[in-house]
Amino acid sequence: MASITPIITLDMLRQHDACSDQQELFVATFGQSAKLTRRNWAMAIKVGLSVSGMERLLSAPAWAEYEKVSAPALAEYEKVIAPALAEYEKVIAPAWAEYEKVSDAAWVEYEKVIAPAWGEYVKVRAPALAEYEKVSAPAWAEYEKVSDAAWVEYEKVIAPAWAEYVKVIAPAWVEYVKVRDAALYDALVADLAEVAA
Repeated sequence: MASITPIITLDMLRQHDACSDQQELFVATFGQSAKLTRRNWAMAIKVGLSVSGMERLLSAPAWAEYEKVSAPALAEYEKVIAPALAEYEKVIAPAWAEYEKVSDAAWVEYEKVIAPAWGEYVKVRAPALAEYEKVSAPAWAEYEKVSDAAWVEYEKVIAPAWAEYVKVIAPAWVEYVKVRDAALYDALVADLAEVAA
């Protein structure tokens, strides 16, 4: 018996809640449907379709098999990135603590300023809303100014650590995605061919 090449359709993507931009990209790339071939799979990846979202199309048994095949790659990826993630978190911790300290203090000040206006607003609702907004706007603007400045400083401090973290994990991520996508492709082919038979 000849093997059946499974087909993925736009309707299948809709039924499994693919987001609209992914549906539009699918149609722009393949039209209303596409045969599930290695060539089309590679094309889907190349154009930016979220092939990992195809997991939603798997039946429960196929999902279990896919998980079994891809789990070692995920474990290896997590093992490889763990030291880089730990280092990144160690490096950014002081900057994050400083950001939270500054932001929290600004938030306390903001709440202190708006508390009387909020209490009045609760009493009279609609008429008080305009007054509340008038009173709270400067305090909110000050909070945002202080918080935004602290955030900029935080991002400046963590940027080198983030760049190093990304550099370290990138090869592991590429390898994991390669294994995961291949396992997903194989699971989909087997599962959808069984459904079509």
